[in-house]
Amino acid sequence: MTIRVMPKGLEVNLDKLKKKIIEKLKEVVEGEVGFKKQPIAFGLNALDLTLIVPEDKGSLVEETLSGIKGVQTVNVQSVSLV
Repeated sequence: MTIRVMPKGLEVNLDKLKKKIIEKLKEVVEGEVGFKKQPIAFGLNALDLTLIVPEDKGSLVEETLSGIKGVQTVNVQSVSLV
């Protein structure tokens, strides 16, 4: 599963946001979460996450990420079966 997390603005520290994401998802995700900083516009960057999630917990991941302080939007980019 690949998910794009958009921060609320330029003032959001992406390194701190990564740590919060890892902390919140460690009970749901199998294995490690891959992160890639994706430039959007005017200095704003998104985080693209690559992770393995049980099929029945996909929506839980979205809800969990949406509840993190500093996150504006969470969009599923792709889903595939392993």
